[in-house]
Amino acid sequence: MKKILLMAAAAMMTAASASAQARFDKGTFTLQPRIGGTGSMFVNAPDMQAGSKTVESTATGGSFIGIDAEYYLSRRLGLAAGINYSQAGTGWEEYDYTGAGGVKMEVKETAWKTGYINVPVTINWYVLKGLALKTGLQFGFLTSADDYSRTEYSTGGVDYTLTAENSIKDDFNKFDVSLPIGLSYEFKVPIVLDLRYNIGLTNVNKHATANGKDYSNIQAVFAVGYKFKL
Repeated sequence: MKKILLMAAAAMMTAASASAQARFDKGTFTLQPRIGGTGSMFVNAPDMQAGSKTVESTATGGSFIGIDAEYYLSRRLGLAAGINYSQAGTGWEEYDYTGAGGVKMEVKETAWKTGYINVPVTINWYVLKGLALKTGLQFGFLTSADDYSRTEYSTGGVDYTLTAENSIKDDFNKFDVSLPIGLSYEFKVPIVLDLRYNIGLTNVNKHATANGKDYSNIQAVFAVGYKFKL
């Protein structure tokens, strides 16, 4: 996940140096619909035991959609608030095991998948024309939490896929607070590329965990938006 963040940040910095953009004036209101994807995992997520194998926790992907409103306090400073839906959670690495009749089972995906309605409030600092650094607070409201798995196997020359999904929403806290840190770049269109890294400040688990540690969200969001003046 860190490599993806660094690559996306480098791409934005390259774009910023290649194209100068005009900023919005002081007192301007803008709206920005955004859509994109997420990569997330839980801090302290436990490893999983599959027989004699230890399956390590890893990141899982999801989708993102939302809209931001921004007021320009000056040409270099904006105050933004928004609402969005994003998928978060945590996953585990692929593994295989031998099932009934000696059939090799390949578990391709195992994850706890959560969904949140989020309300981010950020200060946006325009350090270069079109390039903004941002931070603030994000308040999340849990909409779903599921235990999901997908297993593939072959027998008798036929391929099969088994999926299982069960709600575990009652095991999660309904409210989450995170610290967003990010940057964005506005093109002339104006299309906006936005990268944020949300660091969870509260526990997501409602009950005691198997490994005795509380879980919190960490999430990377990469989105494309369209900003227009009201």
